[in-house]
Amino acid sequence: MEEIDKLIAEIVQQCAARGIAVPEVLAALVARTVIETANGAHSMPLFSLDAPLSSEGINKLIDVSVARLLADDSPPMETLRMQVAFDTTYVREEKELEVKASRRAARLKELQRAIVQLKPRDGADFEALTTMHRQIFTYLLKHAHEGSEADRTVEREVAAALESVFPRISLKAFITLTSEEKYAQLEELASIVFGIRLFNKHIGKGGNRVPDADADAAALLAELSAELLVEVEQTQIACRRYQDVIVLMYMHQPQGLTIEVVDRWKDELANRRQYLAYLQSVQEDVIISERKVRSVRERLARELSDLRQLVENKASVPKEHVYPKFDEVSTQWRALFRELQVLRSREAAYAVLRKYKASYTSTLVESMDVVRAAYEEQAPAESKDAPAIEAHSDSKSVGSGRGSSRGSNKPGSSAQQDDPRTAAVTAADVTPIASTDEMIDTAAARAKDKPVRLSIESTPEFMQLPLEFQGFCPWTIVNRRGLLLPGRPELGVQRWRNAHYVFAHKVAAEAFQKSPEALVHGVLERAMQSPELIHLLRLQDSFPNVSIMRMLRGDGLLADGGAGAAKGPAAVKCDAGTETPLHFADKNIDHSYSWNEWTLRRKALQIANLRKCATTAQQTDDSHFRRENTTQVWLPRLTGTQTMRSSGNNPPRQVRFTAEKDKKSARGLAV
Repeated sequence: MEEIDKLIAEIVQQCAARGIAVPEVLAALVARTVIETANGAHSMPLFSLDAPLSSEGINKLIDVSVARLLADDSPPMETLRMQVAFDTTYVREEKELEVKASRRAARLKELQRAIVQLKPRDGADFEALTTMHRQIFTYLLKHAHEGSEADRTVEREVAAALESVFPRISLKAFITLTSEEKYAQLEELASIVFGIRLFNKHIGKGGNRVPDADADAAALLAELSAELLVEVEQTQIACRRYQDVIVLMYMHQPQGLTIEVVDRWKDELANRRQYLAYLQSVQEDVIISERKVRSVRERLARELSDLRQLVENKASVPKEHVYPKFDEVSTQWRALFRELQVLRSREAAYAVLRKYKASYTSTLVESMDVVRAAYEEQAPAESKDAPAIEAHSDSKSVGSGRGSSRGSNKPGSSAQQDDPRTAAVTAADVTPIASTDEMIDTAAARAKDKPVRLSIESTPEFMQLPLEFQGFCPWTIVNRRGLLLPGRPELGVQRWRNAHYVFAHKVAAEAFQKSPEALVHGVLERAMQSPELIHLLRLQDSFPNVSIMRMLRGDGLLADGGAGAAKGPAAVKCDAGTETPLHFADKNIDHSYSWNEWTLRRKALQIANLRKCATTAQQTDDSHFRRENTTQVWLPRLTGTQTMRSSGNNPPRQVRFTAEKDKKSARGLAV
């Protein structure tokens, strides 16, 4: 890893010593393209890729890289600079948005966790409840001032909204909830409180420090859309001018034009097409944001209008009616604010891109005779019923999805239907292509690994087919030294090995029918000689070690000091495809059916035998650990003990009897 850093640092240092500031990513990209050129061009073997790099090879690599980086007024070098600058800015802005969102979510989650983990003893624990209420207020403040700073006014607004939605008396019910319910209620509470502040801002009675995302997004959209529209139109005109002049040169070969001049025009055309591709990438993202912003603004305005009707001139409103509205207002505003952040990141990418609008001296000017001749050729050519090479607007040269600066071209798009004109790049007359019936059989072509022509009449979703090489004709790239001419889908789309190609004329289509692999390989060879075409034609999968995105992720330039590792790990690729039958046939197959009489008899006996079967069970050494046991015991019986005893005795009594007749005599008896 140290060798990698030293190699790149040496290239950057040598460029800085000569007054040119070079980013490390650009230095690494140029060094990798030098290695690819040495590997692909047999006439310039800088070093062997089968052995470790020697000190001489490293010095050559540094010298060639520095020479390319210091090339003065070089359209190919400016194209590479533009690719690195735009992709770096694009990735950096996306990363910053993700980091900001993740940091904010982490802060709010930490505050929520502190609130949930606070456990008051009961509803009378005044100190703990006060601490919890203070933490909830802090959480709402952090949740509220997204994109703004909190001050005393904001604190008063949040406190008033909190007291109306969640008074202190509600804390007693809050502490009885589960952790999941507490998290959900905190989220809902924050959304409702912020929705109240947004509504107060709407009616002019509060909402201090709340960013006006609605107006900001609308203004930024209008500004970006207008600038991009003008810039795209001007760049399309420039591309058409270059294309007309180059095609005229191949048609008439005017005197005074050398191969070097034409090659320079091709390089300038490639630079303009890359500039246009990036412009339209930003434009497509702005269009997507415009649709989202329009939809969110409509929903937000509708919810605010409903809220105003609910609460206007009323002393009190049931909370089950207004709380969902406040929650929805908050949700829609945050969606609008996220789109505003995305638009600002696209504005930053566009600002970087504008620096490369005129980064080199254009050698094709309006006053040249060849330009006037091209204009004169254009008018009569448009009136002829002959094969055409459409002027390319590249509106689909980039991905239609957000976050992608490059994508697949689509046949029949507006890019290929804008300003059609006739021209020729071959000496042979070009005649209309054969009809579908005259083409080779699709099944036979697939069996022989031959290209298959797809027409708009016989191919579902023809307009959505992804095109290789961004819709440029591979024949002109190979046979016209890197000339980028758009293909014509009306001539048919050629499918070969699950990839789709379009061509500028019939000669190119027939050449591809005969040897598709040679043409595709020729495009890769041309990309080795012109590295700026790798990203323009989306060939990063074929050149994984020259991918800017991989370098931005931190992949090394070299490994183990060897040139064999300089190519980096090969991309894992797999050719796969699926085909759907035209007509589905239902298969009514009973897999349990049996025609054998004895098999049916055996099954009947087995089913009948089930009536006599008894369910048994067994236990093994392993399974007895999994059994469910119950134990029954005799509980202690209820007994009692008496410790006091009542007892008594019967002593003798003295009884004296007296006789009536003889009262004087008396006897005592002991009883």
